[in-house]
Amino acid sequence: TMLIDIGDKGLLVSGFFPELARKRRVDLNYFTQIGQMAYASVAGPQEARENQLYQELSQEFLTLQAILKQARKVFNP
Repeated sequence: TMLIDIGDKGLLVSGFFPELARKRRVDLNYFTQIGQMAYASVAGPQEARENQLYQELSQEFLTLQAILKQARKVFNP
């Protein structure tokens, strides 16, 4: 869905491609917040397995972001 794409793009920009945010003159926190909210919205209140995945993505967004930041250092020293 569109919300999943927003969450994914928010995570990638905030973690792996922060220069895109700088080029657009947008604070990285915007991408973090919008990504977390998008994943949380997909999860909703339901208990389906897929919904749990997106709830966890929302809750662990900062951890995943940090992992991507470290990976960026490896691939783009």
